[in-house]
Amino acid sequence: MRRREKAMLWLVRCVIALLALAAVPRAVLAHAAVVETEPGFEEIVPQPPSEVRVRFSELVRLGAGAVAVISPSGRRVDQGAAEADERDPTIIRVSIQASETGTYRVVWRVLSLDAHVIAGSYTFSVGSPSAPPPETGVASIAAWYWQALARWIHLIALCLAGGPLVVVLLHRHAPPVQVERLLWSIARRGALLGLAGTILFLLVQALALSGSSAAALDPAVLRFILSGTVGWLSVIRLLLFGIVYFGCSYLQLRQTRTRAVPLLSALVLVALIVITSLTGHPATTPPVPLSVAVDALHLFATVVWLGGLLVLVPLLARVQQPDVNGAISGLLRRVLPRYAIGAMASFDILLLTGAYQLWMNLERPAQLVDTGYGRALLIKGAFIAGLVALGAASAWSLRGTWLAPESNDGGVARGRRFATVEAAIAVLLLASVGALTALPPPKSFTSFLSTTPSVPEVTLAHNAGPFLATLTLAPAQPGTNQVTVLLQDPGGRDVEDADVSVVVQPVPQAGSTPYPVRLKRSSTVFRGQIVLPTSGRWSIDLLVRHATLSEEQRARFELAVPVPGARVILERADAAMNRLDSLIEYNELTSGGPVVRTISEYRAPDRLRYVVETPGRESTTTIAVHDRRYDRVGNGPWTVSPWPGSQPFRWPDYRFAEGARDVLLLGTESIDGVDCYVVSFLDPRSGARYRMWIGTSDYLIRRYEMMAIGHYMVTRFHSFNDPSIQIDAPDVAAAPGRGRYRADVSS
Repeated sequence: MRRREKAMLWLVRCVIALLALAAVPRAVLAHAAVVETEPGFEEIVPQPPSEVRVRFSELVRLGAGAVAVISPSGRRVDQGAAEADERDPTIIRVSIQASETGTYRVVWRVLSLDAHVIAGSYTFSVGSPSAPPPETGVASIAAWYWQALARWIHLIALCLAGGPLVVVLLHRHAPPVQVERLLWSIARRGALLGLAGTILFLLVQALALSGSSAAALDPAVLRFILSGTVGWLSVIRLLLFGIVYFGCSYLQLRQTRTRAVPLLSALVLVALIVITSLTGHPATTPPVPLSVAVDALHLFATVVWLGGLLVLVPLLARVQQPDVNGAISGLLRRVLPRYAIGAMASFDILLLTGAYQLWMNLERPAQLVDTGYGRALLIKGAFIAGLVALGAASAWSLRGTWLAPESNDGGVARGRRFATVEAAIAVLLLASVGALTALPPPKSFTSFLSTTPSVPEVTLAHNAGPFLATLTLAPAQPGTNQVTVLLQDPGGRDVEDADVSVVVQPVPQAGSTPYPVRLKRSSTVFRGQIVLPTSGRWSIDLLVRHATLSEEQRARFELAVPVPGARVILERADAAMNRLDSLIEYNELTSGGPVVRTISEYRAPDRLRYVVETPGRESTTTIAVHDRRYDRVGNGPWTVSPWPGSQPFRWPDYRFAEGARDVLLLGTESIDGVDCYVVSFLDPRSGARYRMWIGTSDYLIRRYEMMAIGHYMVTRFHSFNDPSIQIDAPDVAAAPGRGRYRADVSS
């Protein structure tokens, strides 16, 4: 090959390598299963649930004890076997008997479609949270190391079993008998290693699925593993490695030579490569046929390059032995130039197929360094780069050596040393690939919750006079906490020249003295540190002084630390409110000045009457009946107009939980003699932050505060399902003030 053609070839390779590094725009969902839990991580469930549901991103297989639920006292409370939901088989359900108050732990252990055992846990609380049960029974991290070892052994076995075939095919003629016996001996050892690796792979799956080494040998667990797709593919793999082992043993002992042997070996090798792809990540990477084909091509190129290299080492070790010197030297003289071309072609294929796998398995370049899969990928790339560099140096150093190896002992020795180092790097490279295939690749978690439950911070909002005060407490746990306060005026502008401090005290005060902390301005916010010595309910009073204020303004925030989630409570509140027939609502709205009061009556399914009282103005009354709206000012005449929008008025229609974020339980409090959960959340559609008081027994909303820039609203509900609330359309033709409707609303 001319120098110009070689230069062009390497230029193309460099371009392909750059494309491989750049091709990381997005990820396709789910190779190993991702978990979403219901009711959710660190969730407070007001009443004991009757079942637990775990949602996965793909179909999974369930063994005995796939989902276990541990009570606060440490006993199992799951009833019967876990089952897939009939309507959505990605949801796994198990009945439970949660009679204790406190924190429960849910432990799951299932088998994904790409042969990975998915294990983990999350917690939820019934009533008040408590110390969670320990994570007993979750698969040990040691199972992952054993799985990586089993996959590494399998890859080495593929290379050792396929390497001799590569050498024979590159020779293009039947090699001498002495050399052929050596090649079949290497293939036989590779097949034996493949048998051991496959058996180890099945035992490791049993270990991870059962959670203990003793249960890993349970016949029921082994039957479950062998009954699935991965199980019978592993059995086929055992049979194929067995064919290779006994076939090579027969050929080695009988010294039989037939032209059908290379063809049969090639078919068995291709079948083993395809089965390897079907029991890995490609089996669940859509489009599956393309992903499996690309991965199989990637493995084939690996076997050609590394398998041929691993076989050349023992050949070089014997090249100067008198009995086989001439035969091996002649084979190397014919094979090595062709192997060099094949290795370069394999490298090109690895770059192209690796770029495809990189694009499919990584979402963004940062995942190369902040995920285990990405770091293993970088290590693999470093080994490949080292192998390529060493191969290039070896080829340059040994040019011409194999034209007359008998008279060039120094060149042969150098070649043996180079090949030995390359083979060692190849073994390490295969180890990184084994770890890579044992790790679930990064993927988009947009629709799924993280499996690391935590509440890194809590953000609450309240008005301090005309200012909106947004307070963030991090990490909202007992101990030292960072307090950050953002002040905004009614126009949405940041207030930076204020004097801001907080006063911290427990609720109720249990012999503890409140202590003040002055916050320091940092950029556009105010920061400081407070200490919450113990868990429980705490009050944080925010004090604001500003030149535009006539007096000091105060905003009070109360919360219980640690702060658990409360989405289920909010969802049940929506459901309870949407079952109502009628209620009365009192609303007060201000931007820090005059207060606008609204009194509203509702009657299902399509009636509303509200009176708006604005300081300095006459009150206004509005009645809505289906698709008609009736308005009047004071006791003036009624005006009729269509109800705004394309749909008639409907009530009830409460959707606070829809899209709500940061749903947290701040504690409990009594409203009008009714015990209530105090829940906070952010409505991302309006940017408003809510605090809501929800009855602990009926989930009806008694009160809520809505805080947005220049818009501070407090709403109270009562007279639920009051039959006396009747709303009729007014008689527009009647004299002013004498329409046929309920004339007043008592406060």
